[in-house]
Amino acid sequence: MALQKRYKETRFILKSVGGADGASKHLLDRPSTSIGRSEECPIRVRHPSVSGIHCTIDIVTSGPDGGGAKTATITDHSFNGTFLNERRLVKGVAVQLKEDDSI
Repeated sequence: MALQKRYKETRFILKSVGGADGASKHLLDRPSTSIGRSEECPIRVRHPSVSGIHCTIDIVTSGPDGGGAKTATITDHSFNGTFLNERRLVKGVAVQLKEDDSI
């Protein structure tokens, strides 16, 4: 999966590039999006190595009134680990995402 940032109004799109579920795009249009095997996850990944709630991507807006720049962070919640650009994330620690990051 890769993160894409669209300009004008900042939008984040998660692009799946293959696997059992095939290629697809997901607009991250809520403050927090869960990824995992659970039916409760808006983005489901049907693979035995993926946890029920594997990770979350949060859209964070800076500024006291929420009118500042938007950034995306990822937090690992899994048993088997979540990898960002081939590096394992520390469970429970949010990491800022950049355009074209590989999850």
